[in-house]
Amino acid sequence: MNIFEYLCREAKKITELSLSDLKNRKYWVETESERRRLFIDMLGLSDYFNRRREPVKPTITGVIQRSGYRIEKLYYQSLPGLYVTGNLYIPENL
Repeated sequence: MNIFEYLCREAKKITELSLSDLKNRKYWVETESERRRLFIDMLGLSDYFNRRREPVKPTITGVIQRSGYRIEKLYYQSLPGLYVTGNLYIPENL
């Protein structure tokens, strides 16, 4: 057996057992917050979600006016030093 086959076999076992401990809807609802916390921890994101986040500091770099709507060109910081660009489409009559 090679590593790929081993990992496939283990993934299959995990998949088959993934819902076996969910007895009923009440149990699912009661354990949701703990399962969510464990999931975030498994992803290695606990520190990110537990710390205070800085404001995203959006900056509008331009506006394109169209018939019935406008497009605002912008960027913001999703994390300090990590910039995300985007276009925001805004209808005229909101």
